[in-house]
Amino acid sequence: MKLLTKKNILLVFLATITVFPLISVVALAAVPQSAQAERVSFVIGSGGNPGGAQLDDWDPAIVTTSNFGSLETLVWANWKDRKVYPGLVENWTTHARPDEGGNTGGIAAISFNLRQGVEFMDGSEFNATTVKWNWDRLLAITGINVAPNNRKASLHWFDPSGMASHFTPNWNLSWAAADPFSMGGRIPVVNKTEVVSRYVVNFTLNKWATNMYYFLECPQISMVEYKDFATTYIRGYSGSGVEHCIGTGAYQFVYADFVVTSTQYSVKNENYWNKDFLEAQGLFVVDDVYTRWYATSESRSTALLAGDVDVSGWQAQSILTDMSALEASEYHSIYETEYDASYTTIQFSNRENNDKPVPYLGGLTLREYWPTWAAANGIPGQPIAQGVNKSVRQAISWAYDYDSYMDVQYETTGAVRCDSPLGAECVWNDGTVPYYEYNITKARMVLLNDPYYATQATARGLDLNSADSEWTGVGLGLNPINTFTYLDGGTPHKVATIGKALNDLGFGMTVNYTTSLDSEWMYTKKAMQFDMFSYIWPTGKLEPMEWMTWGMRLLYGSGFVAIPVAFNFAMLQNSTIDYLMNEIPWMGTAAQPAYNNLTALLLEEAGHLYIAHAGRGAVVNSGWNVTDEALERGGGMNVAVHWLGGARLTAAPPAPPEIPGYSTLMVVLFSIVSVLGLSYSIIKKRRKH
Repeated sequence: MKLLTKKNILLVFLATITVFPLISVVALAAVPQSAQAERVSFVIGSGGNPGGAQLDDWDPAIVTTSNFGSLETLVWANWKDRKVYPGLVENWTTHARPDEGGNTGGIAAISFNLRQGVEFMDGSEFNATTVKWNWDRLLAITGINVAPNNRKASLHWFDPSGMASHFTPNWNLSWAAADPFSMGGRIPVVNKTEVVSRYVVNFTLNKWATNMYYFLECPQISMVEYKDFATTYIRGYSGSGVEHCIGTGAYQFVYADFVVTSTQYSVKNENYWNKDFLEAQGLFVVDDVYTRWYATSESRSTALLAGDVDVSGWQAQSILTDMSALEASEYHSIYETEYDASYTTIQFSNRENNDKPVPYLGGLTLREYWPTWAAANGIPGQPIAQGVNKSVRQAISWAYDYDSYMDVQYETTGAVRCDSPLGAECVWNDGTVPYYEYNITKARMVLLNDPYYATQATARGLDLNSADSEWTGVGLGLNPINTFTYLDGGTPHKVATIGKALNDLGFGMTVNYTTSLDSEWMYTKKAMQFDMFSYIWPTGKLEPMEWMTWGMRLLYGSGFVAIPVAFNFAMLQNSTIDYLMNEIPWMGTAAQPAYNNLTALLLEEAGHLYIAHAGRGAVVNSGWNVTDEALERGGGMNVAVHWLGGARLTAAPPAPPEIPGYSTLMVVLFSIVSVLGLSYSIIKKRRKH
């Protein structure tokens, strides 16, 4: 019997390591395996600068956005039907004020029945006590009139001094004159928040009527985690000795890097109060949510097409540049949601109002006051614009080719004509007030009805029977009827369209372009050097008198003429318009006739050229099941991720999960090396014999 030699031992070893791995691979291949669960991710592509002021904080006392789905509000607003629905509440009861003194539709208090079984991410309970703590904290912080405390002060505080004529025996705010909060006479919208029971909270209100949308303004945060911040705001997204964005939401904030990677990350809240319901519907499938910011519309569109992001939205100020490719892609679904509340306009400097005395300028006209203002604001000697008189403003409103402009300017986003100063989709715009449409004959008739311009046109051989080419020839020639100055913020087709409208009326135009319309011209009021300028103004789809606190009065009120106060760049000082804007908030549901009268008067004044609302929407990877709720809760440009089902659709489906342990490739390679080694040894041994 031969003793085992070193060579024999090596051969046995090589045979063993060759055969056993192969046997295991064959055996495991025949046995069903439970694959390791893969986490499901979802990536949101966002435009803009993540390092900007809009994302420097998440604390709801000083910002309104940027908590990345971690915080929830008592109610939520549906962009589709303009209604408010329960969020962290089951329902609510509104306690009306008695109609008196001509005031109708007042709301004295609102009681909310809260959802039970809701917890914050730190395990503490959501109840009436935490709601009261959140609202008391909000008023304590916004009631300090310094930045950043006062960022949201205009939402939560108001000055009732101008409402004295509407005070009634049951609603009288004359006590505010004593300035009890040291806020310059302003008082809080909410008078008192009371805990009625563990899950019932009552808000007593100071305003005559408070819209339910107001209760979107206080996302709920953990009273336990932030107990040391009951009267102090929280800055940033890290530090301060606390976990950040601890709320009741579906996704828990993990980190935000606005500098290096431009990425934010949140993880699924496994204890979310609505988890069981959503998962039973095949929803709430996403484990990890990322937001990535892209510096340009082009890079964001490219990321969508490449499959790097799952959703991205568009609007006029943040477009997607390759919509045709996205429309043709089988991997993307396009959801057109709504039209932007803001509307694009051309703002006219009102010539007759520039020469009207302004009471709070000591009776001076704006033209008289301007040199003093210009010298104090760094433009000494620069004259105010000549302005555009009423008949010309009306004529331009008929001469502007709205459809042509929208077809080109909004080719990728879509648009709807803005047919009213209220906005096309405002609930108070009933469509009964006639508005301007493109009609060049009508435009010339309006112009020629003005004796001055009729004389000027006649002197240039123009009348209603003159050919279009004759009118345009005068406008483009050496002797136009007048030449107006126009300031544009970078919309070439708007320049071309307003230029054509003016030329078709025998006017010339000079253009100045700027890339900083807001900071350099609007906010400084230096835009008043131009006869007209381009801008996008906001509107309120539900309460036109409430947005930005003052609503439409900011644009049209005698108390808000742009120099030196606010944004009434047309310098309108019309007592009837003022009266209607001041009275409408007290009319309740009976306000429709007053809104129609106001609309007709503003269109007659023609201080703005009302052009269009751009479309809004979202592009989503086609693999996701986008429910109506996901879109409606997404605000029109995004989706509520926890209301999604399905999975990302990719061009190459991912490989099935690997069996736990060493990879098959490693096993096969190891076996091949072993076989080669064994073969070499056998051949070598045979040669010796």
